[in-house]
Amino acid sequence: TKGPVGVVLAVGGLLANLWCRQPLARGWRGSMATGIAVYLVICGGWFLLAWQVGREDFINKMIRAELVGHATQARSDKLLWVEVWKPFLYWLGRFAPWSLVACVGFWSVLRRPSADRRERYLERFVFCWFGVGLLIFSIGSHKRGDLVYPLIAPSALFGARVLARLFEGGQSIRLRPWIAAAAVLL
Repeated sequence: TKGPVGVVLAVGGLLANLWCRQPLARGWRGSMATGIAVYLVICGGWFLLAWQVGREDFINKMIRAELVGHATQARSDKLLWVEVWKPFLYWLGRFAPWSLVACVGFWSVLRRPSADRRERYLERFVFCWFGVGLLIFSIGSHKRGDLVYPLIAPSALFGARVLARLFEGGQSIRLRPWIAAAAVLL
């Protein structure tokens, strides 16, 4: 995702810490600190280098126009929250049938979260990552279908999880003809 909204999308999953009673990690220690430091060096380094080259033009484009302008509708005569459903429909239609499978996965997180604490935390992290991303695209000033592409990653994780559970045990033998037919159609 171009611009500063990419950073906001990446941080969206961290809201899972608010959802979990006992988050997996507390504080800034271990490999988490290293990962955050590397992330900040890459993103901060890119930002500083781009700012050195573009100065005021860079700030006007990336912060004022891209981040604030799109979020507050500063460049549009449309009201905020108009056509809020469009990004969801774009995601649902453009990534079908995998988006439908992912919807089953998202529903299972709410209905029957995993008993394993680590797996439950990951479920909630990916759910928040997707949810924050969808919310950001839903309230933005322009709603193009290609803007929802960053939601492919969390969708794929949930969709793959649902499909993997279908193949546990002896289910895969009965599903083989359906899978072959779906593969041919797709």
